[in-house]
Amino acid sequence: MIGAFVAGSLKPRQVSRLGSRPWIGATLPLAGTAAVLGFCLPTHRPAGTAATIALDRPAAAASGATVTISPAAAVSNADYVQQLSWQGHTRSVVADLRRIGPGVYRTVTPLPISGSWKSLIRIQQGRARRRRARLPADPAMPVPGIAAEPRITRAFVSDTTLMQRERKHGIPAWLWSAATTAVLAIIVVLL
Repeated sequence: MIGAFVAGSLKPRQVSRLGSRPWIGATLPLAGTAAVLGFCLPTHRPAGTAATIALDRPAAAASGATVTISPAAAVSNADYVQQLSWQGHTRSVVADLRRIGPGVYRTVTPLPISGSWKSLIRIQQGRARRRRARLPADPAMPVPGIAAEPRITRAFVSDTTLMQRERKHGIPAWLWSAATTAVLAIIVVLL
């Protein structure tokens, strides 16, 4: 509905038919989109969830891996358990892990674990989202690396912690609110 509204308003011959309040046609779909985003975007990380990742070939550029998640109930009804790798100067790798037992999964595509590759294991179950990662050090941010070790057990962390590693702490709340409001205003103007 939003696309039809925008396309219709861009056609010169239809502008006169939209009347004095053309925005009314887009109000319902915009409100629906905002409601869906408001419900789906906030996620949380359940406490006490960890993964043991065992690499087949830890010295290789890419390796198969067995992922054991504890407690196993954390993934008993998961929407997905997948691997994601990016920034390796080639196509990203996204693949669902194959379940081989209660809480035990196997990669179906080799997991890149060297160079500039950033790789992680993702679990989504409803609004609960967890990630376990291998990320190289990034002096431009600057942030330390998270190594890919032959076998390691680590707690899952939130999306914000991993995907916004460069985010500075100690920023005044008013600055964060002002910046978020400015971005939201730009989005509203574009829509």
